[in-house]
Amino acid sequence: MPECKTFSEVLKDKKIEEIFKKNNVPKFLFLDPFSYSSVESEEIKNIMKFPCSEVLLFSPTFLAYRFTSPDYSMPTRLKNFLEDFTDKGVCIYQDIYDFNKSIKNNFQKRLGLEFVRPILIDIGKNKNTLFFISGHITGMMLMNKIFLKKSYDGRCLRVSEIKRNKYRPMLFKKEQVETKEFIGIIDSFQKQLIDELKKRKSMNNVEIVEFTAKEGFLPKHANQILIKLKKDNKIKIEYLRKGSESGLYIAEDRWRDRDILCLISFKMI
Repeated sequence: MPECKTFSEVLKDKKIEEIFKKNNVPKFLFLDPFSYSSVESEEIKNIMKFPCSEVLLFSPTFLAYRFTSPDYSMPTRLKNFLEDFTDKGVCIYQDIYDFNKSIKNNFQKRLGLEFVRPILIDIGKNKNTLFFISGHITGMMLMNKIFLKKSYDGRCLRVSEIKRNKYRPMLFKKEQVETKEFIGIIDSFQKQLIDELKKRKSMNNVEIVEFTAKEGFLPKHANQILIKLKKDNKIKIEYLRKGSESGLYIAEDRWRDRDILCLISFKMI
């Protein structure tokens, strides 16, 4: 006989608990806080304390976002979700991206989860979001790579565009054609990276790769930005190992080896 249990009841199951505690067993959970599982953010925090754990959290963003105004008499369930899963709670959000960012910020700050990636899926009238949560940068890098490979503007996955280009391929690969929107988010990321350099005074190549992954971009994007800043004489590079006095060493494999080869700081002019 099929049974429907709350998520907290499932977590208390001894067999499930034993699996979670195993270091060499990857744990990947798809969760829906709007379903009868009644998932709470604190439970996600507890899951992420276990080794090799990743979560894909579903949120019917469009339905939730439409009714976030304090003037709207919202269902108790939605109100509880907003208060638990966002850092702003019940308020008027600028747009759907601001709403998703509020959920991401909540996980990163209140729950102490570093690698959180909103994946907005636009299917026309409705928009849903998957929040990928990983305890390790490798998982975040992979998800960033998958998302950016399929996204045409770097902000969401438009199902209609993906289907259209599947049956009517473009002359050039998507990676070779940067849209105006995508160039815009790269410009925004450049500002974030410069602000972070100013805040920390300097960052080594491994720290830059980590920061880039957290913000949802690839090492190549940070590398391109810093090469341009270097040409414009806006950054200072200090090499830390003899024989490694060229390049920026900002690449995925450099993080894997945690090979710290240079310090980069922004020149205050």
